[in-house]
Amino acid sequence: MLSNSFSLNAIGINPTHAKYTCTKGVSRLKKFIFLKNAVILTVTAFILRGLGMLLRVYLSNKIGAEGMGLYQVILSVYMMAATFATAGVSTGVIQVVSDEIAVGTKESTIKAFRKTLLLCICWGLCLSTVMYFSAGYIGKYWINDVRTIPSLTVTIFALPFMATTSCIKGYFIAHRRVSIPSEAQILEQIVRLVIIFFLIDHFIPYGIDAACLAVMIGDVISEMSSCLYSYIAYRKEKKRHRNPYLAKIKSPHITKKMIGSAAPVAFNKYLNTGLRTYENMLVPESLRQFTGSRETSLAQFGMLKGMAMPILFFPSSLLTAFSTLLIPEMAEAKILGQSEKVKKMADKTFHIAITLSILIAGIFFAFSYELAELIYHEIEIGTILKMLAPIVPFMYLETVVMGILQGLNEQMSSLKYNIFDALIRLPLIYIFVPKHGLTIFIGIMILSNITTSSLNIYKTLKATHTQINLSKWIIKPLISVSLAILAMTYLTQKFLLSPLYYVIIGTGIICVLYFLFLIVTGGIGKDDFKLKKD
Repeated sequence: MLSNSFSLNAIGINPTHAKYTCTKGVSRLKKFIFLKNAVILTVTAFILRGLGMLLRVYLSNKIGAEGMGLYQVILSVYMMAATFATAGVSTGVIQVVSDEIAVGTKESTIKAFRKTLLLCICWGLCLSTVMYFSAGYIGKYWINDVRTIPSLTVTIFALPFMATTSCIKGYFIAHRRVSIPSEAQILEQIVRLVIIFFLIDHFIPYGIDAACLAVMIGDVISEMSSCLYSYIAYRKEKKRHRNPYLAKIKSPHITKKMIGSAAPVAFNKYLNTGLRTYENMLVPESLRQFTGSRETSLAQFGMLKGMAMPILFFPSSLLTAFSTLLIPEMAEAKILGQSEKVKKMADKTFHIAITLSILIAGIFFAFSYELAELIYHEIEIGTILKMLAPIVPFMYLETVVMGILQGLNEQMSSLKYNIFDALIRLPLIYIFVPKHGLTIFIGIMILSNITTSSLNIYKTLKATHTQINLSKWIIKPLISVSLAILAMTYLTQKFLLSPLYYVIIGTGIICVLYFLFLIVTGGIGKDDFKLKKD
């Protein structure tokens, strides 16, 4: 240390100033990487959700609400299988690869990744075998609709590719290269659309079950293409680190480390997805008992879960990307014992999330029927959007809160809350939906979302020692969005606008007035949207 200081002084550089400059430079570099990755993930999320919405609209026009309901039930089981194939995989790989990057060599990093990749492929093949032998039973006895069996059987081909892609994704995220997984996801969605557009007209004449089979074939091929793209990118990356002595490098306890990192996250997702899948099979049957018609119950379920919910979650892309990037930031701050930094980040995050989600909820509430008519030409979906719009802040905030809790290693609390929610939600569905139908189910959804979100928010506030600023975060945004909607209605009522122009112009007016009212009332200031300071 003495010789370094002497050398710096000898050439006219103050060592203290050099250290400060270096630290500041590293801080700025980390901020740049954070912002770059945030932009990549946000743009990717918007593209994926946009393509997903395009697919939903296209399918709803082709197979109708009943077909969307049947597809949604199949998708629930498919997503459960996908969760078993991928849950915790990226997290475990990130942990293993990050440790090797920090304390090992480039060669040992590749060797460690090879082991995790082999584990994931074997796991995916095991799940495919289980799904092959259980597809008939699930379709006949769980879903109570044999039309789903061909679609469920086809999914076995996707699971090994899903597990492999998730593993490679973890490798690139550990190297801070989120662009590769993002490109693979976009390619996957594009391939899915192209295949489905090509197949659907050939399958529809044979019924909606055949149309759903076409969609699942598109899903399988798209997963294969994403896996191939990711693997090619990995091979190119690996060529930079070739070493003839790679096989002699030891990477002990990789399997134990991988399972230890992945298991808590995986178990949480397994249970949560399993409960949601059971619910998605229970609800159509409960609605059938109320309506007396399987077709009508599937149509109602399709309108809610397959058509309305994707609209509500579409704008959440920004907060979803933000939540993903919060995990390592919070984890680093906690490990370094920077409790004040954790508190400040949580404070800013809550403020941003609440402010944006209240605006989005107001827009959905104001234009619910226009959006339903423009997107699906189904006015009934507008009623569902109107009913669910007020809980959008709870749904969006829970997404951000989950990122904070994972970063603080408090995600097991969410597992307990999900179990508690299921113990209340499922009996309510079983008892009341057969007697009162869709309206009561939406009421149960609202109650459930408010309950679980509130519990997760409370846990996060407690863990970060943050207090809600009731006036600035909630009251002023609510007043501002209400005034903005009233002003928009008054300004546009004198003009005969088509639904499309009414939504576009009206949304623009609401956004401008909302932030103007917030600035005037002190709801936001120039420093409120800065997450960190140098």
